[in-house]
Amino acid sequence: MFAPPPNSIIDDDGHILPEVLAARRRGVIFDLATAAAATCAGTCRTHLKAGFLPDTFSTDWTPKAAPLKW
Repeated sequence: MFAPPPNSIIDDDGHILPEVLAARRRGVIFDLATAAAATCAGTCRTHLKAGFLPDTFSTDWTPKAAPLKW
């Protein structure tokens, strides 16, 4: 969910893409993978500022995952 560009769910202005909002209305669940979040904290902050919170927070830690630093 919190992938950096070009695979981000936000546009260049920091707004959530309309198709992502439509997916959420249809019941699509958005997950924050902790290992991925640790590598893109800046992207995570942008999503949170846009008001788009994850539905789940998975625990897919790997040995190489960096500590989550906000």
